[in-house]
Amino acid sequence: MITSLTISNYKSFHPTTSVEIRFNIQQKPVLIYGLNGAGKSAIGEVIHRWDQKDPAVSHCPVAVSGQGPCRALVYNHEFVERVVGGVTGMPGIFTLGELDTEAQKEIDAHVAESQILESRREELTGLIGTTNSAVSELRETALTQVWKAHTAHIRGPLGHLIPGYGNSRQKFFDDLRAVQVTDDEVLDSEDQLKQRWDDAASNEPKKNALTLDNAGLATLENDPVWAESIQVSGESRLSELIARWGNSDWVNQGRAYAHDAECPFCQQSLPGDFHAELAKLLDGDRQTKIDDLTEKTAIYARRAREIEAAV
Repeated sequence: MITSLTISNYKSFHPTTSVEIRFNIQQKPVLIYGLNGAGKSAIGEVIHRWDQKDPAVSHCPVAVSGQGPCRALVYNHEFVERVVGGVTGMPGIFTLGELDTEAQKEIDAHVAESQILESRREELTGLIGTTNSAVSELRETALTQVWKAHTAHIRGPLGHLIPGYGNSRQKFFDDLRAVQVTDDEVLDSEDQLKQRWDDAASNEPKKNALTLDNAGLATLENDPVWAESIQVSGESRLSELIARWGNSDWVNQGRAYAHDAECPFCQQSLPGDFHAELAKLLDGDRQTKIDDLTEKTAIYARRAREIEAAV
């Protein structure tokens, strides 16, 4: 039998100061009484949790008499809640046994969840109905507006191009919807379409196709000389300086002003071999390539003018 227990830090019991409760096992039954909140229920809960080896009361030791195993049976409100469960919404109907009680709780939870889901289903059903109504209204508006185009043109000069629809607004809508145009595409006006139809249906003799004589242009355009970089000669001692400047054309243009022994720009004396080094830098292979490009450019420009005049 339980002879004593020590309680602290549990419900109304002091968090640090332990209280020892002794039982007179010679007197049966042992009655525990006191004011509300004095800790009567807490004593039963501690005994039950001690028996269940609950770590929440591991600091509350319970002493028992005898050497054999001891089992504590506590019949309190927790026991009633655990073993005798009421059926939600059905007063007076209970389930007995821990397994049945847990099953009933699970059933009650599923019923509550089912009610929430059913409410949500009804809400979504209403939204679907509202959406379907809106879609139907928009569809009817679209069919009516598009059919106005059929009505406007069926008796016009191009009406013979849209036969076979009768009163089928849906067929006309579907065929028109199948036509895809880009956002930046500019459609012909009715007058332009009529002119195109008249031209297509005309009995006038077929005009000769326009031909252009572009002989020789492809050879000129594919000539590798257009992609070739023209460099100054590396034999001149001025090559490194011009390469650093990166503008041999500017130097070649200034060459026309260098006639005397003085620089035409800075008025300083030029080295004696300056003109010879300049000639080695700019003449030779570089000038030959420039002359070739100039000649091909002139030929291309002349052929372009001839083609333009022939159109």
